[in-house]
Amino acid sequence: MAPLIVGCSPIGNPGDASTRLRDAIESAELIAAEDSRKFSRLATDLGVRYQGEVISFFDGNESSRTDQLLKAIESGRSVLLISDAGSPTVSDPGYRLISEVIKRRLPVEVLPGPSAVITALIYSGMPTESFTFDGFIPRSDLARRAYFSRLLEERRSCIAFESPKRLIDSLRVASEIIPKERGVAICRELTKEYQEIFRGSVELALKWAEEREKGEGIKGEITIVFSPATEISQASDSEILELVDQMLEDGLSARDAVIESSKRLSIPKRYVYDLVIKREE
Repeated sequence: MAPLIVGCSPIGNPGDASTRLRDAIESAELIAAEDSRKFSRLATDLGVRYQGEVISFFDGNESSRTDQLLKAIESGRSVLLISDAGSPTVSDPGYRLISEVIKRRLPVEVLPGPSAVITALIYSGMPTESFTFDGFIPRSDLARRAYFSRLLEERRSCIAFESPKRLIDSLRVASEIIPKERGVAICRELTKEYQEIFRGSVELALKWAEEREKGEGIKGEITIVFSPATEISQASDSEILELVDQMLEDGLSARDAVIESSKRLSIPKRYVYDLVIKREE
């Protein structure tokens, strides 16, 4: 029985396509592409011809297409799953299909290839021994703030995707919640002709983005890497509470005083909050 072939496509430069991906495109009997027009353009850029039937497979129709593809695999047809760029299932459709294929004990073969996540991490120059990928940064303000509050205590390099239209909003919230000197790398249009890499602090990244927006605007696909949080401060409990009191005297609310103190000392908010509550009991 022919396996489901999961092909990782170039994230920008067609020259990054593997020989195995080219062979799979040429030989597949059924091709599930995130966007059929973009797939056709990719085949042209790669100089390969495909004979198989091409069907669209995106977030909106993944559930309904999955049964169709499962039947095709079970019948012995060779099926290729491919995204517009990068790896299927990584912020792209494909997870449900692969999960069902595995549950039915059908064969799967993955063709490794380009990854915006790993490429951005390497370009960032940040620690690689342990990292996290969070997909797209949340859109709503409340969810976005919750996300960056979690990053405040994250001890790993953090990688995320962001829309160029929301980049400034995300960086503005980040600068309010995590230390402004926290390192960040913004990777735009990776491997493409106009690739651009910004490295600096969160504060400088926000200024860079605002200046770009006033000029030619921010365009293209964005991958962001945030550096790990610094080591936890060795401040004593009394020193922590003293800083909180200072913030309160400066006019901050109790909530903001806890947040600001945790940022300055690189201490989890929950720890500072519990100290304040315990003192008041």
